[in-house]
Amino acid sequence: MKSSKKELTGEQAKRLLDIESRAELVPGHKWYLISNCWWTEFVKRVEAAQDSDIVKMEPIDNSDLVEQMYTEAGGFELKPDLHVQVHIFLLPEKLFTRLKEAYGVALEERDEILREVITGTIFQQEPFIEIYPLMLKVADFNLKDTVYTVPISKANSWDQIWHAIFDTLGIQERRSGYPVYYEGNAGQFENIPSTVTNMQLAALLNSGTTFYVDYSSAAPVASSSSTSTTQHQQHEGDAEGEQDRAKTTTTPPRNITIGNNNGPTTRAYSTRSSPAVFSRGLCGLQNLGNTCFMNSALQCLSNVPELTEYFLRGAHIGEVNEDNPLGTQGRLVKEYAELLKEMWSGECGSVRPFKLKCVIGEFAPRFNGHAQHDSQELTAFLLDGLHEDLNRIKKKPYVEEKEVDGQEEAQAAIEAWADYRKRNDSIIVDLLHGQLKSTLTCNMCSKVSVKFDPFCFLSVPIPARERQVKSVVVFVRVEKWAKFVITHTTKTTAAQMKQVLREQLQLPSSTQVVILSSFYGGLVSDDSILAPSYQSYARFYAYAAEPGPILLIDNVCYPFCNPFPPVPVPRPAKLTRRVMLNDIVPRVRELCMHNDATAMDAAATVASSSASSSSLTTVTETSSPARLSRSGATGSASLTPSELSNGHTYVVKDEQQQATMMESDEGPFALPMPINIELVDESRHKKAFPQELDEEVQYAGDGPPPTVQLTWDSSVKNSSFNNVDINELVDREVNMSTTLKKCYTLKECIELYTQREQLNEEDSWYCPSCKAHQRAFKKLDLWSLPQILVIHLKRFTFSRYTRDKIETELEIPVRGLDLNDKVMNPAHPPEKYELIGISNHSGGLGSGHYTACALNGTDWCEFNDSSAARLGHQMPDVVNSREAYMLVYRRCQP
Repeated sequence: MKSSKKELTGEQAKRLLDIESRAELVPGHKWYLISNCWWTEFVKRVEAAQDSDIVKMEPIDNSDLVEQMYTEAGGFELKPDLHVQVHIFLLPEKLFTRLKEAYGVALEERDEILREVITGTIFQQEPFIEIYPLMLKVADFNLKDTVYTVPISKANSWDQIWHAIFDTLGIQERRSGYPVYYEGNAGQFENIPSTVTNMQLAALLNSGTTFYVDYSSAAPVASSSSTSTTQHQQHEGDAEGEQDRAKTTTTPPRNITIGNNNGPTTRAYSTRSSPAVFSRGLCGLQNLGNTCFMNSALQCLSNVPELTEYFLRGAHIGEVNEDNPLGTQGRLVKEYAELLKEMWSGECGSVRPFKLKCVIGEFAPRFNGHAQHDSQELTAFLLDGLHEDLNRIKKKPYVEEKEVDGQEEAQAAIEAWADYRKRNDSIIVDLLHGQLKSTLTCNMCSKVSVKFDPFCFLSVPIPARERQVKSVVVFVRVEKWAKFVITHTTKTTAAQMKQVLREQLQLPSSTQVVILSSFYGGLVSDDSILAPSYQSYARFYAYAAEPGPILLIDNVCYPFCNPFPPVPVPRPAKLTRRVMLNDIVPRVRELCMHNDATAMDAAATVASSSASSSSLTTVTETSSPARLSRSGATGSASLTPSELSNGHTYVVKDEQQQATMMESDEGPFALPMPINIELVDESRHKKAFPQELDEEVQYAGDGPPPTVQLTWDSSVKNSSFNNVDINELVDREVNMSTTLKKCYTLKECIELYTQREQLNEEDSWYCPSCKAHQRAFKKLDLWSLPQILVIHLKRFTFSRYTRDKIETELEIPVRGLDLNDKVMNPAHPPEKYELIGISNHSGGLGSGHYTACALNGTDWCEFNDSSAARLGHQMPDVVNSREAYMLVYRRCQP
C-alpha cells in the first residue's frame, strides 16, 4: 500500500470535484475506473468539510470491482455486469492522479483500472469509454451447440470483426461467400444480406447475437441482392431450449484483417414446430440479456386496446411516413407491428423481440448491449419513434412559439394545441398526448411567462420514505452559544424547527429566527425540508434577528479559510461601502470577535453619512493588520476612499471629528478591518463591491438575501475571531414528536408535480425583462388529459455523484382515478380513469428486475419475460406498491 504524499483540504477537494464535473471525453485521453463506494464516501466527506479541514480517506480500493484470476497469467479481471454510477465511477487521469497522491492505492495492480477514450468507430461516432470489450459469439450453423465467445474491442473495424468470425471457426478460403445467419423472432434463422448497414450490424453485435456460419456445402452460396426467404424446419427444439443446451467456448482475440463480407441471399430457418393454441395477447417475451426493461414496457403498450387494434387491423400501413427525417423510415413501425401480430396470433406462448431490439439499438445506441436500462425511457423512445414514423404531416410547416401575453388562457391553449397539431398528427398524438400549462415567474423582476406545452408522460416525483434523523443546530449569540441536537423526521420544515428554537430559548414571537446551512452557508427558507443528504445528521447555524429582510455576511481569512459561519444582519435600505464600514462591520465584529476588539467600534467608524467623502483626508496606517500604536503609528498618508481596503488595516479620521482611540489593559490597539469586500451572487460568483463610499449596490428587494463577503488578513483569524469549538458545547437534546408517514397516495405525487419550484442554475430561464438568465420559479398545471394517460413514478434519484432508489410505498387507484381537481382548464369535462398496465421494478439499481401487470381483456395478467399468466383474481379498487414504476391509465368509457 502506498502512503499519501499530499493531503487535500476541503477547498482543494471541492476544486477537484469541480474538475470532475467539467471534464470532457477527448479521444486518446486516459480515464480510470474507481469503486462507486469509495467515491461516494469521498464526496460525502468533502461536502461535510470546511475549506480548511483536511479530508481524510482510506487508500483507493477497487476490490469490489474485480476478481482474481487463478490461471497461469494470474492478475485481476473486472467483474461482469458492472454499471457506471451504480458500481463504477469514471475519473479523468488528472483527478485520479491527484487522489492517488493524497491517499495512495491499496494494491496498485488491482486498483489502477485504466481505460482510454475512443471515437469514430462504427458503433458510435461520439467519444466514449469502453468499460468492457465486446463479446462476439460465433458458431458453425450445423453445430449450433458449440458457441465460441471472442472478446474484441469496439474500436475494431468491421474488417477486423468479420475476420475474427471466420478465423475463430478456422475458415481460411472463400470467406466472403459463405452465408452468415442470426436467430430472429420466433426461432427463425435469417441471413445477413450484403446490403446490411453498419448501424444494423452494430445493433446485432451489441445485442449479443450469435453469428452462425454455414460452410458445409461444397461451394459457398452466390451473392445476391434479393431478399427472398425460405424456411427449413429444424428439430433441435425451441430457441430457449437450444440456448440452454449450448456449450460456450471462449477463444482469445486475434489481430487480423480481411475484406468486407458480401452476403448471399437472405434466408430464414424456423425452429418453431406446429402451432399450439394460446390466449391472444397472453404471450411472454424472451429475455435477450438484461432486456426485462424492454419486455415490461412492451407488455404495457401491447395491452392498450385502441393502439394494438390499430396495428392488428393494418390501419398503420397507409400512414407510414418513410420520408420523415425525425423517424426511422418506417422500420420501427414495421417491426413493432410484426411483434404485435406474433403476440396476438394465439399461436405463441412466448416470442423473441430480437428484430425490434436491433432497430431500437440502431436508432438509439444507448439501448444496445446487455446493460440494464429504464422501462420508461424505452417507452418514451418507442412512442416518439412510432409517432414520427406515423406522422400524417408529410411536410411540417414553421410555427412560431407563442407566449400568453394579455390573451385569455383558454383561447391561448386552443391556439397552442392547434399549432402543435399542424406539425404532429398521428395515432400516438390522438391517444396519448395531453397539454400542460407552464408558468415561469422571474425571481428578480417578477416577470410572468405562460405557455401551453404538449406531454406524453407525467413524470411525477415520489416523496422519500419518512424516517427519523438528527439535526445539530448551533444558536450563535454574543453572550453564549447554544447547541441543540434535535430529533425530527425527514419531512420537518425549517419553519417547524424555528418554532422549537423559540420555545427552547424563550424568544419573543416578534423575534426573527434565521437558519443557515453549515455546508453552503445559504439561508434556509421556511418551507425547506431539513433532511440530510448523506449523513445521519445535518448541521445548521441559527441566529436571532430583528424582523425584516436580511443581508448575509461571509467571513473569509486569506487564504481560503472560514473563521466564522455566515452572519445575517438587518438589510439596510441603501447598501453602500460607507454603510458596510459604519454599520455592518461593527455588527460582525460584535458577534464574531473577542470582546477587547468590540470595544473599539467607534475607532473604526467612517464619518457620518451627512459628511462628504472629500472630507476623509487623513488615514493612519498601522504597521500590523490588527494593532495601532497610540503615538500615531508608523506613518500616515492622504488616501482616497477607493484605497481603503488595500490589504492593510486603517483607522479613518475626519478632519473635524478625530476617531476616538481607546486603550486596553494590554496597551493601545486599533480594530481590524477587512482587506476586501465583494458581492456574491446566488451561484457563488463574486464581483467587486463599489469603491466609492456612497455608491449604492442594486439588488432586488423581494429576491433572495444578498450576500457580501468580507476577506480578512490571515493574522486576524487567531488574534481576533472567537474560536468556538462546537464539539465542546453541551448538547441539548430535543425530540420533536411526530408520527412517521409510511404510505403516500398517487394524488400526493401529482400534487408535488404541480408545486411551484425554483430552477437550478443549470436550468436558468432567460428573462426578457432582465435581459439575463435567472433562477425563475416554475409551476406546471394539468390543462388537458389524453385518452391514455401514462404516469411515470420517479423512483430513481440522481445527483452529480450518486444514484438511489426511492422505496416509498404508494397507494395506487385501480378504478376511479379522478384528477378533475388538478385540471386547470375550466372547460375540461369531468373524467375518471382506470388502470390497465403497470411496469414494476423490484430490487436495487444495479441488480433490479422489471416485470409487468396488464389488463388483458377483462383479466389481469402478470408478465415476467417469457412467462405470461392470468392472476386468477380481480384487482381491488386500490393497490399498495413499492415497486410500481410506470402506470398506464385509460379513460373510463361512458
